[in-house]
Amino acid sequence: MGDPGAQDEVTEREAEADRAASCGDAAGARRILEDITAATPARVEPWLKLAAMCRAEGDLEAALAAVTAALRIDPLGFLPLLLKASLLEASGRANEAGETYGHALAQRPEAIPPGLAGAVANAERSHAAHVAATGKRLAAAIAPLEKSLAAKEQRRLRRFHSNIVRTTRPYHSEPSHFHYPGLTERGWYLLTRNWIGYFLVMAVLNEAVWRLTSTDTWVAFKLWVFIPATFLFAAANVPMLLRHGLGDEKPETPDLPPE
Repeated sequence: MGDPGAQDEVTEREAEADRAASCGDAAGARRILEDITAATPARVEPWLKLAAMCRAEGDLEAALAAVTAALRIDPLGFLPLLLKASLLEASGRANEAGETYGHALAQRPEAIPPGLAGAVANAERSHAAHVAATGKRLAAAIAPLEKSLAAKEQRRLRRFHSNIVRTTRPYHSEPSHFHYPGLTERGWYLLTRNWIGYFLVMAVLNEAVWRLTSTDTWVAFKLWVFIPATFLFAAANVPMLLRHGLGDEKPETPDLPPE
């Protein structure tokens, strides 16, 4: 644990930066936040605040550097990804912005704060426009080649096209998709994280029971604790799965099996 006195000082400095920002003193808030991020570089929030102050001053490169630092701490953070995409868009880097908006939307939380509703709507529009524009450019590039190919090669070329613009699921995901139709990318992430945590906990318990009790007790644990707990844990995940799209779409059979 860190020094409570030092933590209190950082908290007070961050409050001072917030007060400066609320008074319109972006430069003063930026200086304070630069000190805070130098002293405590492992926290995401000060980096995001620093990025906002840099943006308020028109320094988009510094803002991007700050949000990139936040993403090094939390690579799947919705807010850092959304802010980075917005900064890329403001910098005129439309392709990178559209791609990053897609990454942000994949990590969208269940409840969007009202203050972010407009930003999320813009992200959806920008990402959709990016996908459409990328698809059109690629379609125009492969159109002359497609006419000269046999039907099998045309199917492969179309699959290549859809994979590049990310409008199809990879084939290796399909067997799981039959059991979890419609589950979003965020839902898959949470499901994977939950099961990893569950099996880590059960592995520790199994090791403790095996080492500290008799063989009969260990076998009883495997039969009467581990198996029922697994079923209960699976059932406990169902509400989360439903919130993240489970059952919203029917599974589809892939049109092109792997080679």
